[in-house]
Amino acid sequence: MIAYLAALVLFLIAILMFFIAPRNLIDNFLFLAGFIILFIAVLNDPTFNHHPVFQHVFYWLDQTVRLIAPLFTLIFGIGMISYALKVYSVERSKLQLAVGLLLASLLIAGTVLQYIATFLLGGFFHQEIVRIFQFAMTYFVLAFINYMVVTLRLTLLEDEGKQDFVLILGEQLSKHGKPSKVLENRLDMALDYIGRQQFQYQKVPKIIVSGTSTGTHSDVSEAKIMAKYLIEHGVPEDAILTECQAANTHENFIYAKKIIKANTKQIQTVKAVFVTSSYHLYRSQLYANMEGLYQMSGVGARADFPERLLNWVREFVAILFMHRKLHLAVSILMIGLGIINYVHF
Repeated sequence: MIAYLAALVLFLIAILMFFIAPRNLIDNFLFLAGFIILFIAVLNDPTFNHHPVFQHVFYWLDQTVRLIAPLFTLIFGIGMISYALKVYSVERSKLQLAVGLLLASLLIAGTVLQYIATFLLGGFFHQEIVRIFQFAMTYFVLAFINYMVVTLRLTLLEDEGKQDFVLILGEQLSKHGKPSKVLENRLDMALDYIGRQQFQYQKVPKIIVSGTSTGTHSDVSEAKIMAKYLIEHGVPEDAILTECQAANTHENFIYAKKIIKANTKQIQTVKAVFVTSSYHLYRSQLYANMEGLYQMSGVGARADFPERLLNWVREFVAILFMHRKLHLAVSILMIGLGIINYVHF
């Protein structure tokens, strides 16, 4: 009963937070924690056998976890190794690299054990041992589903109100020093949004283009190429503010915040949106919130399905890495709960 009440309390708090601040993104973690507690409570409920509908639901959920979850965690683990090495090449932090690689090893080891026990080993003992790791794998599958749901949610929360600033996040240039397809999609979405702003409010908001020099054309910044593209498509040059220092998404918001501060009297009352790719909305909103820009909402540019499919995984791995210590601790906790469930139940 206590577990059910705890899950209910988490759900109610999450719903309340969503209505108070729809873009806070903390409520989704509360929802996730509530689902995990509810899942464990139902599994250990002695009256569970009296509800055949629930039994069928959990049976198919168990089969899904056994076959699909390990594949997801394997992909996440491999992606985590790649991302950890990429971040280390920039930050040179051995501690952060070690945490990232440890989390990746845990994901890959759980996957290998799952498939070995499922297809090569038999018997009750082996299957029950595998269930210990399924607790952790279920957590990451739920977290990925949560990422997809929140991305959709942020897409639907697009703000059409009057804006003071529009921040366009940069993306690596093509080898010819021109906007890549991804960046061009962001710029076209920004042009469309700015056009709607001008039509509705008879004013073009200040436009911040943000991005440092990338690719083979290191002498040309993303921001300057973006500004040139916008001017060629009819945006007034005096409406564009160029920021050429940001080398990643977090820095986009750090430097954009400084520009907004320099061009307004009170940043708390500023209305602003950022434009990025649709699959990049979640992580961008996290960084905006980290910089205290809670009033900023995202506008997601369209992407082809193959591009979205690849970047869904890449973005989720990047989000995992943002909170790698937390996810490592939760993974160990979930394995611990699996051991307790195995020993006592």
